[in-house]
Amino acid sequence: MSDLPRDEVERIRDYCDQRVPGELADQVRVEARPKGQAVTIVESRPPWRGERGPAWREVRIAQLRFDPALDEWTLYWSDRDERWHRFEEAYPGPLEEVLAVLESDPTGVFWG
Repeated sequence: MSDLPRDEVERIRDYCDQRVPGELADQVRVEARPKGQAVTIVESRPPWRGERGPAWREVRIAQLRFDPALDEWTLYWSDRDERWHRFEEAYPGPLEEVLAVLESDPTGVFWG
């Protein structure tokens, strides 16, 4: 169960839904997965070779962590070992600002 503001989790889900045009829905998915005080954004793609099985391959794109005491979000990126690191180029702040940084991806660490 999540301890996050429901309306903001819905805005993150809407952001994810808008990342993929409808005609590509069978080729890529972007999903928001809330847990505790964080929302992890994951990109999934179908297997490109049948012998690898039917499971979609997932890549962790970003994690947004919520601080309820400050009412602000902080953006994190995942390294190749799947460890999270604070994205130093973005200050913690309102959800809209954090999503804008994620979308612009100034260093190419998220969508690049």
